[in-house]
Amino acid sequence: MLRQLAVFFLLVLGFSLSCLAEETKERHDERIRHAFDFTTSWWTFFDTSEDGHTLYVVTAGKNMRSGGKIEEQENDTVLHVYDISDIDSPREITNTNLGSIGVREVWAQGSFVFIFRSSTFGEETVSGKAHLSHFVIVNVSDPTLPKIVGTFEYQFQNAFVSEDARTVALQPTANGAPVFVDVSQPDHPIKIDNPDSSRSAFAPTSYEKWVGHSYYWRRELPDQRAVARIDPDNNFIIQLFSTESPSFDVENLRSVYSDVKQEYTKCLAHPHEYPGCNANTGRLAYAGIKELMETSPATLSAAERVLMLNDYGFWLSHADNVYGPEKTKGLQESVTVLESVVQLEPKRTVAWLNLGDAARLAIGNADSEEDKATYWKKASNAYEHHSALAGKDAAGKAAIASFDLPAAYSKNKSVCGFVAEAFNGGHPEEIWSTSGTYVDDGETEEFKVAWAMGSCASRYVKVEGDEQFDVREELQPANDPPGEPMIVRFHGKSFIVSVVDEGPHEVIEPNVGQVCRFKRSYKPELVENTNPSLCTKFMEGKGLADLPWTPIEDGDEYAEADMGHRGMVPNEGKFDGTMQADIQGNGTKARIGHIDLEWSGGCGCSERAVSLLKGKSMDTSELNKSLIEAQNLWKFPWGRHWNMCRENGAELTKIDGRAYVAITAGEGPLDRPASRLLMEIVQGKFRHACRIEAAQRFTPIEVKAK
Repeated sequence: MLRQLAVFFLLVLGFSLSCLAEETKERHDERIRHAFDFTTSWWTFFDTSEDGHTLYVVTAGKNMRSGGKIEEQENDTVLHVYDISDIDSPREITNTNLGSIGVREVWAQGSFVFIFRSSTFGEETVSGKAHLSHFVIVNVSDPTLPKIVGTFEYQFQNAFVSEDARTVALQPTANGAPVFVDVSQPDHPIKIDNPDSSRSAFAPTSYEKWVGHSYYWRRELPDQRAVARIDPDNNFIIQLFSTESPSFDVENLRSVYSDVKQEYTKCLAHPHEYPGCNANTGRLAYAGIKELMETSPATLSAAERVLMLNDYGFWLSHADNVYGPEKTKGLQESVTVLESVVQLEPKRTVAWLNLGDAARLAIGNADSEEDKATYWKKASNAYEHHSALAGKDAAGKAAIASFDLPAAYSKNKSVCGFVAEAFNGGHPEEIWSTSGTYVDDGETEEFKVAWAMGSCASRYVKVEGDEQFDVREELQPANDPPGEPMIVRFHGKSFIVSVVDEGPHEVIEPNVGQVCRFKRSYKPELVENTNPSLCTKFMEGKGLADLPWTPIEDGDEYAEADMGHRGMVPNEGKFDGTMQADIQGNGTKARIGHIDLEWSGGCGCSERAVSLLKGKSMDTSELNKSLIEAQNLWKFPWGRHWNMCRENGAELTKIDGRAYVAITAGEGPLDRPASRLLMEIVQGKFRHACRIEAAQRFTPIEVKAK
């Protein structure tokens, strides 16, 4: 039974969700009965007993917003045990402080709870303190008195527990072979060479019990109940749900629709307070909104019926908090709902626009050539109707027209030309498929792209039904340089494309090998230009001079630099240099500090940032707040071009006697010229002045069969 991983581990499970298509109930169950608030904790993970009557929650550390520090994230690891047999009145049985063991994963099996503290690199150092991977076994046969009965230390990234709770499998590296630990005697776990057959039923059989991604992790329980953890921006809340749909009630639907729309509107008005604006479409489905596609209740006006369905279809297509099969299902449902809207009201202009956008997004989530072509045609047709009604073209119409997918399938005789056309036109998302097939020893096998576990995870190709640790070499790209595989279906065959630095590197055909590789050419383009004369100089490099920093001497203590919550893990920022520079162009020099940002997670590296100084601390002015915000790489519209650990970060450069903040996104693995950004002060705030991107073009080079 797979259990949730840490926030930055959760993304790796997207590949497993395909197993849910038939087994998992449709999520129309946002009827929250109870919520447990763990927003003050640094880590929060949960699991339940097999009968779904007991909830085990393990928390550790204190959230940094509550004053926690990274070196204290393992402190006060607490096991909370709840009786949730009555979903409306859950009660805490006990909470037990287990010390500083830490937590990254929790499994409940029989009378034991397994608490894993894994490390991306086996042994990692946080603020000078080494943390070795380990797991502990807690006996919960008496839930009022949990007791640690066993501990095992080993360097691992991921862990699984057998169905009979007698064996633990530890995966030392992303794709490494597992190490097995016999825990049949919990007080004396020992490493073994291989488990016997009765102990080999590990996690893959239970993927169907889980739905998860980085912000939502859920498990279905017996008796039409469910428990889920939501963790927007690392603020953990665990919710209990009822999954039994009530009878259709128009007044209830109207009330739910009003609530959902109000919350969505509030989110749009205050985007910085929310991790993302996603309407609660589950509540609407639970309330029976899809009934309106077939029936017109007497107490609901035609206009209200169309409005509700249109909004529902729009919200489904714009949900960015679901992944994998759920995302595909949501987009396909969105198209179906919006098609019913334009049938009910053919002259509703916005509905045609919404339908075009939804169908265009569905292309990239469809699997077969036929389905992709069908959604392309639906999108094209919808945009044509919208143009006729609106008297102008939508942006999506140009995007569809720029890559005629059915024509590309038809005119390209080779998959390599097809892939090059898609990437050169900026449409790689439209050609990828979630799965492919090939014949192995006379048997047709389905394969998918799977995430290797770990916060610096890579992806590989995995055959459906194989164990987590099995890797079939005939499906893997050469990985030189390291890339990420993507599956492309073309003319009845399935291929694997190795994507490196946002472009195709090679195409692999299963059982055949490399079909082609790609030659790249680069052309710098000025994609943001709010100050033409300045940007021309920045583009051409004329008169640019990087300004030198004066190193801060050892013993000269500066306050820690708080760059905010940049992404999935916090950074430790330390000032290591200062300078005086005229950044406003008025002859007045400001004191500026250079920051070395140490990432405490992810791939582990450092970046560079700058800040205005006041004494030996960060300036708290609005101007400096805008500077810090502008350097938040996860909020850059070009954040996807950010190459961690490749000389990326902010510096000061001088142009015509004035200092500017210049940011480079780092070179890619194939020496692609780095994206560059220049910022200037306008009306008391830092803003983007110029941004340069290196446009890539790909030319396939066919490889002759050996």
